[in-house]
Amino acid sequence: MDVLTRDRILTSKPATRSVDVRRIRRFVSALAEFPSTQTLRNPYRSRHRRQNLETYLAALLAWPYSGHLLVGEAPGERGCARTGIPFTDERLLRAGLHPFLRSLQSAVKVGGLTAESTAGIVWQHLHNCDHVPAFWNAVPFHPRAATQVNRAPTAAELVVGQAYLRQLLDLLAPHSVIAVGRTAELALHRLGLNGFAAVRHPSHGGKRAFIAGLTAAGLGALPIKPQFCAV
Repeated sequence: MDVLTRDRILTSKPATRSVDVRRIRRFVSALAEFPSTQTLRNPYRSRHRRQNLETYLAALLAWPYSGHLLVGEAPGERGCARTGIPFTDERLLRAGLHPFLRSLQSAVKVGGLTAESTAGIVWQHLHNCDHVPAFWNAVPFHPRAATQVNRAPTAAELVVGQAYLRQLLDLLAPHSVIAVGRTAELALHRLGLNGFAAVRHPSHGGKRAFIAGLTAAGLGALPIKPQFCAV
């Protein structure tokens, strides 16, 4: 896929995708309606982040989608909370080398070059994958804390995220769902989802176990075989 503008991404898909684009817009509009609180900041109150998410989801449906959905816990302050796109950061959306990321770079708006470790690990693992997975978070809003940049969502906050997670599952219809970390695993259990895989979160020394877990789930390959990408 060539580098596309946002308008071309949203309008250049086959007619069969037109319903998907309308559903994407309704989904993003519903996200934007949630008011930020003292404990949860809604990044989608920002028009640019809403547009970034719309662009990402439309591009995903136009790109060879692997059928996997990775579910993290919540937007990180250095990543999705700034970009609006789960498992990305500003640096990747400006200069990431994966063809899918490059297809987004002229269409999304980011304000800096902040990098997030988790996002970097994920896209480094996917660097040889033509088919890309989808990404979401159990709670789509950034948990605030007075003494922490990032914190895990509470049980009540996981409940807040359930309706959005259900909508995204319906929109993308993944054949494989992968929980990234214990919080996401708990959220999927509480949603009543059966048959999902679970991998360790790559932070705090979990990178090797995370990559091994993704590979076992059929996404990407171990570094010793960079030419292979399971889809």
